[in-house]
Amino acid sequence: MGEEIRKGTVVVIDDEEKITELVVQILEMRGYQSTGYSDGQSAIESLTKVLEDWNGDISIILSDIRMPDKSGLETVDEILKLYKNGKEAKKPEIIFMSSIYNESEKNRAMKISNKPILDKPLSTKPLIEVINSANNDFYKRIEG
Repeated sequence: MGEEIRKGTVVVIDDEEKITELVVQILEMRGYQSTGYSDGQSAIESLTKVLEDWNGDISIILSDIRMPDKSGLETVDEILKLYKNGKEAKKPEIIFMSSIYNESEKNRAMKISNKPILDKPLSTKPLIEVINSANNDFYKRIEG
């Protein structure tokens, strides 16, 4: 029998609420715990509280690059700063998605994440392949 693949929690951040809801649904159908946010600031505020009180793992953050008010790049930068005081090793894997991005955004995204930028509109198969790969990378890294 194959080894059970551990599936973590995925945080989805996209200003298009329908996309957020759909991605959360797709991930939950595949065994991931998932939560969605429609803007960067609410994700930062919520995750700040969650990370103070919770000992669980957020294995992946999937964020749109372009959003009003606070970009996905700025949002992820701020979230990653929350991983301090012994939590550095548990930083989640980062995946960006976007329908449009420029060279500067692409370069910033590549400095934050070694995962490919997912093109929107999203297709289920590539989404799940990248999520599964990132999830496996996360658990290999934290479990040694």
